[in-house]
Amino acid sequence: ESSFPLTMNFVGDIMMGRRFEGENGIITTQGVDALFEPTLEILGMAADVTVANLEIPLSDQGTPHPTKGVTFRCAPSNVGGLLYGGIDVVSLANNHIMDYMEPAMIQTMNLLRSMFLAATQRTFYVLSRMNWFIIHKIVVEILIKSQN
Repeated sequence: ESSFPLTMNFVGDIMMGRRFEGENGIITTQGVDALFEPTLEILGMAADVTVANLEIPLSDQGTPHPTKGVTFRCAPSNVGGLLYGGIDVVSLANNHIMDYMEPAMIQTMNLLRSMFLAATQRTFYVLSRMNWFIIHKIVVEILIKSQN
């Protein structure tokens, strides 16, 4: 039997790198969970599904993209912040997933799948262009679009 209504939150860019990982950054001084604490109740805990755009590869692999002036990546260990923050679905269909080329993208996808599928009681979904998933016996289809 389906469970209606199904509530969903949609979140923009999730950034867990750059100055946040710097010498005095919030991740370095307080841990990655501190990024998500201010929004935990209104995003992660307030809906059946929370969807976010992961604006940064979770990787220590690869080399910077040769044609990009700005490249992002963060420590793979930051993946725990997504779980703490109640993020259920992330889109990787954005202009930064290839910042450190294919090795970083593959590491990110493998890390997300293994971390969330193996270590939690809930199912975590990684979306690229078009995907669907089932929650509360309801099929949800999401189209993710990137201009790249």
